Amino acid sequence: MAKTVFDYGQADIAAFKQGAQNGSIQFDPQVVTDVVRVYDTLITGLTDELNRIKRVTNQTGFGGFPSTQQLAAGFAGKAEQFVAVLGQFIEGAIRLQEAYLIAGDRIQEADSKNAQALQFAAQNLGTEGAKQ
Repeated sequence: MAKTVFDYGQADIAAFKQGAQNGSIQFDPQVVTDVVRVYDTLITGLTDELNRIKRVTNQTGFGGFPSTQQLAAGFAGKAEQFVAVLGQFIEGAIRLQEAYLIAGDRIQEADSKNAQALQFAAQNLGTEGAKQ
């Protein structure tokens, strides 16, 4: 099955990060703290959903008829696509946290978020997601 790639705004996130790196985008560090916290909540919720979907991707009990096996394979394929899209959203949210931290001049925390995004991509998306 081909890998599902969803455009969650990668180019916009990269442009935001670039603007933060070159100093054209700046945020108050307290605002950054608040934004990062909101994204933490989003990431936690998406990760919980990702884990729930992963647990149900290989359901059995559809029976032995060819049509039911095809139905089960179709459901599994859709679940795998959903897992891939959720993973990309999570990585995107981590990348946004990184960019906001850079814009708030919190470089060490931004570096930590970059490492987190790379680790997440390697574990959940394969090496393609780790190219940023």
